[in-house]
Amino acid sequence: RYRVDVRSDADSPEGLLWPVADALVKLITDEKFEYVRQCEAHNCILLFHDLSKSHRRRWCSMATCGNRMKVAAFRNRKGV
Repeated sequence: RYRVDVRSDADSPEGLLWPVADALVKLITDEKFEYVRQCEAHNCILLFHDLSKSHRRRWCSMATCGNRMKVAAFRNRKGV
């Protein structure tokens, strides 16, 4: 078990990082950590938290990585 005391002191660089550190600790210690996945796009290094209903999300963003991968697959099928 972890206990984190968050102090909102936006006057210092450390104070600005507290919300980021708090979110990271909550993500790692949450029971849904198993749904953190790596994007399946070939050139993407991002991780995302898959909270979709079926937990089958494949890309960090459908607008960028998902669209690129689907266009590439379409072109491969059509021989373009």
